[in-house]
Amino acid sequence: MQGGHQPVSGVVAGRDVGRNTKRCSSNSHAKRCPHRIHVHPYMPVLDLQEFFDSIRQTQNSKPVSLILLQAILFAGCVFVEMPLLERTGYQTRRDARKVFYVKVKYLYELDWELDSIPVIQALLLITY
Repeated sequence: MQGGHQPVSGVVAGRDVGRNTKRCSSNSHAKRCPHRIHVHPYMPVLDLQEFFDSIRQTQNSKPVSLILLQAILFAGCVFVEMPLLERTGYQTRRDARKVFYVKVKYLYELDWELDSIPVIQALLLITY
């Protein structure tokens, strides 16, 4: 079934995406988000304000694209502190990257996202 923009929680099997995104979603942590600090300066493929508004679910914000969220987590997990990754169930950074890569790959192969822009953004991010 094509999902387009379904709610993130409950859709991703295996890991709790909410735990991984809370670090970047609160106002106090948005400036220290690994993606914003390490990935975005070299690959600015998305509007960070729009993305954080979507995560926070502010009024008039679009839902977060699942494939784009997984790609952001893939690109940023290299820069997350190891204790956080361990608390979310990953033994190594490589394990975390592999899980997020496979999720992006499956969502792409299943044509989950109907909008081509988030798909292009996600494909660019998994090359990082």
